[in-house]
Amino acid sequence: QVTLIQGEDREINFGVKDSGDGVYINLTGATEISVKTSATAGGAVEFTLTASEVVITDASTGKFKVIMTDTKTSLIKLGEQSVEVVVDIGTNRRIVQLEKALVIKKKLF
Repeated sequence: QVTLIQGEDREINFGVKDSGDGVYINLTGATEISVKTSATAGGAVEFTLTASEVVITDASTGKFKVIMTDTKTSLIKLGEQSVEVVVDIGTNRRIVQLEKALVIKKKLF
């Protein structure tokens, strides 16, 4: 689990594995990666590769980082939050769900 404070800028590193065999998903050739989590107003807060909010750091081992601005972290719902990662490579789409991957806290002051 990663703890975030609403309203802070953060970069979080992720690695995505196949749920069947536990092997990292090769991100070479990915045309889109979207990372979604619950929003305070319902729906989801989304970070994407095409918006330069997701950066592949090691394609062969399924590693990438998500760049979160203070504006976007302010929109994430408080408490334990799951994350859904959608990876598009050519015509193939993979969806990986990370249960309770984030803990979102409110600023103290």
